[in-house]
Amino acid sequence: MDKPGIHLIEAARLKDESFDRRLSIVRFIQLLHQRFIETERVKIEGLDYMLYHYPSLGTELRKALQDAENFLFNRKAELIFAVDKLTYGERPKLVYKGSEIQAHSIFGMLVPEAPGHLYTERV
Repeated sequence: MDKPGIHLIEAARLKDESFDRRLSIVRFIQLLHQRFIETERVKIEGLDYMLYHYPSLGTELRKALQDAENFLFNRKAELIFAVDKLTYGERPKLVYKGSEIQAHSIFGMLVPEAPGHLYTERV
């Protein structure tokens, strides 16, 4: 990795990775609204769980990322969203408990970087 931007990665592929900070998705959104992301390499956990249980969170996350886009870009933030599973069809999706969640509606244009890894520089 070591590439600023937004990464969606299957959690099983992150076992040997190190991060400056780990945050829940809820805490991440709170800090993002405050422009208080101090570190460059952040692992964000619980995205797929929260989207499964609270689908409207996707709209909130997209808005927060768009509002903070220049802030994150200038900080060279590497945001790693650890998810259970990703699928690549016509459009990339997160899969949680058998349900598919459209990733592009939150993160915009995502490109495959490797198996189980999607990336976008900006939302």
